[in-house]
Amino acid sequence: MNEKYYISFVDTENVSYEAIRGIKEIQRMYADHKDAGVHCYGIEDFKSPNSRGWKEKAERLGRVYWHNVEEPREKNTVDKKIKQGIDTILGNPRNDRINVWIIATSDGDFLSAINKIKERDNNIVIGIGSSDPSERLKRACDKYYKQEGIYRFFQIR
Repeated sequence: MNEKYYISFVDTENVSYEAIRGIKEIQRMYADHKDAGVHCYGIEDFKSPNSRGWKEKAERLGRVYWHNVEEPREKNTVDKKIKQGIDTILGNPRNDRINVWIIATSDGDFLSAINKIKERDNNIVIGIGSSDPSERLKRACDKYYKQEGIYRFFQIR
């Protein structure tokens, strides 16, 4: 059997909380089994509408998990936590069945993590973002979707 199991990571500082609908739709397109949830990493900054929006979505929607990245707030703190999460999953043999990775970001800092994922046999990486990604990021992903408006996503790679 060639089932596809997914996991999704969201850089909430880089992608609008309105992208959750597109992420859920892309999960349905590429995965047969709803095994893992959507893991949203961000800094709980209630002055930021985006952080507040992601946290509210995580609380309301099933299988959407908020991971609060604790202080100190430094450049790329959220990115580092997401990469650590990816490394942890890649390092655990029980997670070998995960073969569809959805990474919601437009940030090129994830190239090394994407390359590690793709070293595993039969793994694909789907990128999704709300702004223009770097060409290198688009090329590293097997597919890349861009958010246009609240409910519209289109494939740009």
